[in-house]
Amino acid sequence: MFRSLGHLATALRPSTPLFTSRTLTPFPLAFSTPTPQFPTLTPFHHQIRHATKKAGGSTKNGRSSNPKMRGFKRHDGTLVKTGSIIIRQKGAKFHLGKNVNMGRDYTIHALIPGRVKVHYDLNLRRRYISVDDGSLEYLPSRREMKIKLINKIDVPHYLSLKGADRLEYTEEKIQELMREEEKARLEMLKQRVQVQGIRKFNLADLTRL
Repeated sequence: MFRSLGHLATALRPSTPLFTSRTLTPFPLAFSTPTPQFPTLTPFHHQIRHATKKAGGSTKNGRSSNPKMRGFKRHDGTLVKTGSIIIRQKGAKFHLGKNVNMGRDYTIHALIPGRVKVHYDLNLRRRYISVDDGSLEYLPSRREMKIKLINKIDVPHYLSLKGADRLEYTEEKIQELMREEEKARLEMLKQRVQVQGIRKFNLADLTRL
């Protein structure tokens, strides 16, 4: 069959080797470092750079305005000249009385020289500012009107009432007090008209009689 042992070894040799350099891979050692695997970059991959500074927030009070300097410039009983500013206010908290004028920003000015008078209308619940040059009648303040109202109220009867009855009783006393004040004012005007040379006389006094 075979001429020699060499021919037998040649016949038993496989056509392809069992182990080659491509198929034979050594086992990894415990202390070996794995080779890092990097992703394949395509033309669509770009470098992204994130912000390194924190964005600042918005604020609502980052502005300023000039001060308005509101309030009384001339108080009750103070002497003023023509055109003097009596009060700067926001809205008509104090209303126009006599011998005064109000601007667009609700500033009240004096029209004549005189003395500032702050008085109160209990019927309308309003505070007024006037300038008295000696010709005005008695103008009660808010405190004086409240004291007069308290003196007219019957406290035991007031405490016996409840809710709307108390309010109705108080309104009746207010109207009664206002009628008495108007009567007293007319009597005072009659006395002033009859006196000569003591005060300035205005034709408006005759229209109030």
